[in-house]
Amino acid sequence: MIVQDSQIRDKATAINQEACLYFPFETDLSRRRLLSYTVAGWLLVVLIIVNAVNATPAESPEKSTENSLQLSPAIEELFLVPPRNSDDLRAMQEHLQKLSQAVTPAVVGIRLKNGMGSGVIISPDGYVLSAGHVTGQSNKPATVFLADGRKLSATTLGANHRVDAGLLKISSEELDSDRPLPFVSIGDSENLKHGQWCIAVGHPGGFQEDRQPAVRMGRMLLKGNNIIVTDCTLVGGDSGGPLLSAAGKVIGIHSRIGEGIEANLHIPVNVFRQDWDRFARGDVWGGPSPGGPFLGVLEAENSEEAEIGRVIPGGAAALAGVREGDVVLKFNDQPINSFSELVSAVAGCDPGQTVQLEVRRNAKNIIIAIEIGSFGLN
Repeated sequence: MIVQDSQIRDKATAINQEACLYFPFETDLSRRRLLSYTVAGWLLVVLIIVNAVNATPAESPEKSTENSLQLSPAIEELFLVPPRNSDDLRAMQEHLQKLSQAVTPAVVGIRLKNGMGSGVIISPDGYVLSAGHVTGQSNKPATVFLADGRKLSATTLGANHRVDAGLLKISSEELDSDRPLPFVSIGDSENLKHGQWCIAVGHPGGFQEDRQPAVRMGRMLLKGNNIIVTDCTLVGGDSGGPLLSAAGKVIGIHSRIGEGIEANLHIPVNVFRQDWDRFARGDVWGGPSPGGPFLGVLEAENSEEAEIGRVIPGGAAALAGVREGDVVLKFNDQPINSFSELVSAVAGCDPGQTVQLEVRRNAKNIIIAIEIGSFGLN
């Protein structure tokens, strides 16, 4: 079958053209082996996209409850390293086909008055995780579209606009004990590993009744307390959909499409865990509207200074020329002595504001002008 969604097809073409330009694993393999792994991995992605778009719902969705998979040690290891041969690829593909059938019933389309996006049901009583720029403000009516054809009324609850995280709840009147909601349990985003495979699911281009949620596979590139970066392909409409582990647990929520295929941003699921009570009671914080300030850097390990450990591709810092290893000394003439002080300084800014960073690079101090970016606005 041919994938009908033109945006997915265009992205798949871009992957085939650009895949050989970027390979994030830290490895000493030869260039030829790197290229073969990259192409093989993306062939698997295209196969999974096609299978997911043309998949049928679970055999008895009305009997579905928690949707996840048990991992054998061998399968778990496969999703932590590049595939070594065609047998590995086949094993990964078979597992992803099972995972797709297990989790897609719980991946929903969301429609509000001023827009649409994706989400994922995480409990039998109808809590739905999504992005803050999808849910917007608290106590607003929404419609949730399930892959099995159900259209259920819902209400937006809390949102943390600093990190683009939002929560909805399907109305209790919509719950049917004879037809329980499918749901996917949340996992733990604390111990994710650089280079491990992960799965992005959503409704690119918006929910379509004749199409199951699209499933794409990629790799973990960066992780911070409030951000995950992967090379899973995302397009408009995917925002709010789940990022999943190989076991089918929610580890993140899609937030922002990066400048290229190698830099898409997700909200770590532990952001929801740590402030669950605030989300559930409908608190909205981090600003009056979605899109908190975003610099696009991660902290260096084992440094007492404000040293930059990673620069997120396509982020504000990357566009301004900040480099890994730079040590921030001042932020708009305010002395910066630690990375936490840098975080606080950025938090006090507005997206679009231009600031001056004084950084130490190779024993020299330089000034860099940066326009502060924002979460969840593209």
